Amino acid sequence: METVVVAGLILILLGFAIPGFSRYWEVYRLNSAVQTMLSNLDRGRYRAIAGNREVVVQFQRKKRSYRLFEDLDGNGLRGPSEPLVGAYSLPGRIDFSSTGLSGPPAAATPRPVEDPITFSGDRFTFNPEGYCNKLGTIYLQNASGDAAAISCSMPGVGRLRRYGWHHAKGVWE
Repeated sequence: METVVVAGLILILLGFAIPGFSRYWEVYRLNSAVQTMLSNLDRGRYRAIAGNREVVVQFQRKKRSYRLFEDLDGNGLRGPSEPLVGAYSLPGRIDFSSTGLSGPPAAATPRPVEDPITFSGDRFTFNPEGYCNKLGTIYLQNASGDAAAISCSMPGVGRLRRYGWHHAKGVWE
């Protein structure tokens, strides 16, 4: 009888813990996806610096993916002779999305975000000095609506910066 009571108590405690644990995994998955993307983008940045050439980052929203390639001819498009630095997909339950968000993250007066990839043409380039050439932001969200952003706010002289969305305050941190 005592074993049944103990097992019952354990099941009750698990009933309270599982929703919190599930929420933890959603946030962890988003943070992991952002960190992985930043690492991949850093790889492209370092390749641009080491090779003294431009590396293009091209996002494909519908495919939930992005790729980096050396742009040897400077046209921003990957030709057959231009080396692929890497092709990556977002993990499950993470999307390029900006539902309910305002931005850009560093703006003094943010406004609703309509496009989760605000770089024109859904691409930007790392120049040979390792700086991004365009102003823009990439917004990622999980199924619970948690969000993160990677932004280049000073093209030509700036680097990418990561932001996290604070639900309670409705601001980027």
